[in-house]
Formats: sequence, C-alpha cells, structure tokens
Amino acid sequence: MIEEEKKNFKKTEIGYIPIEWDLKKLNDISEITKGKQLSKLDMLGGEYYVLNGGQEPSGYHNEFNTDENTISISEGGNSCGFVKFNKERFWSGGHNYTLNLIDNVNVSFLYQNLKYQEKKIMSLRVGSGLPNIQKKALQNFVVSLPPLKEQLKIAKILSTVDDQIQQTNQLIEKTTELKKGIMQELLTKGIMHKKFKQTKMGEIPVEWKEATLNSIIIGIESGVSVNSENRPALNNEYGILKTSSVTQGKFNAGENKVILDHELSRAKVSVSSNTIIVSRMNTPALVGEIGYVKDDIPNLFLPDRLWKVTFNKEIVDVKWLSYMLSYEKYSHLLKKEATGTSNSMKNISQNTFLKLRVPFPPLEEQKKIAAILSSVDEDIKSHKQQKVQYEELKKGLMQQLLNGKIRV
Repeated sequence: MIEEEKKNFKKTEIGYIPIEWDLKKLNDISEITKGKQLSKLDMLGGEYYVLNGGQEPSGYHNEFNTDENTISISEGGNSCGFVKFNKERFWSGGHNYTLNLIDNVNVSFLYQNLKYQEKKIMSLRVGSGLPNIQKKALQNFVVSLPPLKEQLKIAKILSTVDDQIQQTNQLIEKTTELKKGIMQELLTKGIMHKKFKQTKMGEIPVEWKEATLNSIIIGIESGVSVNSENRPALNNEYGILKTSSVTQGKFNAGENKVILDHELSRAKVSVSSNTIIVSRMNTPALVGEIGYVKDDIPNLFLPDRLWKVTFNKEIVDVKWLSYMLSYEKYSHLLKKEATGTSNSMKNISQNTFLKLRVPFPPLEEQKKIAAILSSVDEDIKSHKQQKVQYEELKKGLMQQLLNGKIRV
C-alpha cells in the first residue's frame, strides 16, 4: 500500500483496514453455540430443516435451535460450510456452530466476510482423522467490521452476484435435464418418424437398422502407460491422458500428466480428431466411459487403460455415435459386461465392446441428431462459462470490498 493510501487506513493484526472500520473477535459480535446431534428417528416428519456437518439439509425436526440473524459453520471435514439465516429457522446438528449476531452486525455481510476467509477458518482445525474447530479458536477469530450502513451496501453488492451465480446454476441444471429428455427422444425415436418396429433393443423407427460396433469400426488402438510427473503438460511438453479425461461422452484434454523425458519414446498412440476414446479399464462406475475427440492433439498420448477408436466415416457420424454410447441405456449395457475379480477395478474386452448393438439411423439423420444435441451442449457450455465469469467477478469484488480498497 502506497503512503498516500495509508492515510485513510490503519495497520492491524490482519493487515491494513480503513480507519472507520473496527477489528472484532467473533465472540464480541455473536453468541457462539454448538448444535446438538439428532438420531435418524428425530429427523423424521418434522417441520424444520436439520443441518449436519456438510451443511446440506438431511432431515426435518419439530424444533429449531437457530434464530434469525444467525450463521451456521461446520466444524470439520474437508471444507467449512456456511449457511446464513435471515428469516428461516433450522435445527443445527452436532457438527455445527451457530453464531447469533448482535444488532449492529449484518448477517449477510458477516457471512460474505467469513466465506472470504474460509481458508483461514479451515486452518483453525486440529486433530487427526477428522479434524475439527475448537470453540475457543472460533471465538477468538478476528474479522474486520465496517459501520452498519457500509456492511449493508457491501452485502447487497455481493449478494446480487450470488443471485446471478445461483440463477446460472439453475439454467445449467434445467438445460442439462432438457438434454436428457431430448437424448431419450432422438436416440430412440429419431426425427419425425411415425412408424416403428420392435427389436431386441426395444422399439425403433422402421427406417433404422441395428448394427454392432464391429460393423462400423475401422480400428481400436490401446495406449501405453508411461512414467509421468503429476502436473498437466504445457504447450511445449508431452502428456499422458488420465482415465478421468473421458466421461459422459466428453473429452477433457486438461486431464493429463506430463511425460518424463526418458519415457517419451515409449508413448505411441496420440489423440486424433473425430475419434472416440474409451475407458476400457476403470472402477465399476467409470469403466466404459467414452469421450468424443474433435481435434488432433499430437502432444497427448493414451495410456494402456484407454482405447482410441476410429470409424468408417462413410456410414457413421462419430459425434452422433458418441451421444449414443454415452446414452444411459447403452452405457449401462457396456458397464454390465465388464469383468474382473476386484470390486474396485473392472475391464472391458475388445470382443465385448465390438459386440455391442446400437440402433443405426441413416447417416443424414445421424448428423441432424448430432447437430441438435451439440447445440444443447453449446448452451450448457455457455452457461458454465458465464458462471465462471460471475465467480471471478465475485472473487475480485470480495478482495476489494472486504478489505476496504473500494468504499461504498
């Protein structure tokens, strides 16, 4: 902070804050109490939400132990959960602390302030196994506190961005649900068909055929596992894909590890455009997951647990097939055929994969179906990018507003 700016700030144990702001321990501005654990029987059929350590409602109870103007903080686990109550009343479980605030502290402002300092609050945890926050440590935690009028303005700005993030989340959820319905319709009934026939795969349009993957695949290549460093490859480096690079029809090139220099000569199967990557060996939930690859990425290679599958493009639209193979009905069929003695790891043989049967529309209809679903995917992608922008905006606003660098 430059000398001119320091005139309006004072130095404190948590850094420079505006002269008009106070420094307060949480114990000075709230009554901190510990929640009470309930049995599952207690949580049945009640009126009020029950919050446990994860800060997600897990039942209902006929009483409440929080009041208005209250914040709940979970005491342990892998992250701190924060919930604020302006009007609602909840039962706060045994892994939570509740902060009942005094009159000159705005609940939304303190909630935002504590969220901003989540890492510091996490650092208060002690103990092994499942660390937790001691009450005294929370009581002595220090926060900066502007005058009430400024608290209200800061809270309103940050809450407005929160609302935008929440609305964007709802758009993502709604569009994702819409996509599920459209996939079910297009991948089983197609576009504008009126006549259907019964097959072993269920009812499909009369004009459609049945095809095994063996009849449309040109080749399957297995990768080679090589030693790597646990970080993604840079543009001028070579990477080996993780099995997590493919899921639900999507391919994420960022899920890779940089190959060690002396191992480069062993890597042999690179990522190619208009192909499908299949997870042939994985956990029971993730085995058989696939991802469509749009572009060539010559510096990324496949490990032995992934296949690169190429197709006869004269009869099959690969993008359409990626939707078909990631559609729940056919994805489930593939996972069901996975074998292995271990409950933690399953394997799909090439023979099993090649035998999988799918409904097979004419090529032009495949392309139209792929175009419709791709359009919905673009909408979802756009909403997710917008969410990231709002989250970055909020991060910047929190840094400026909660440190007094911007006054409102």
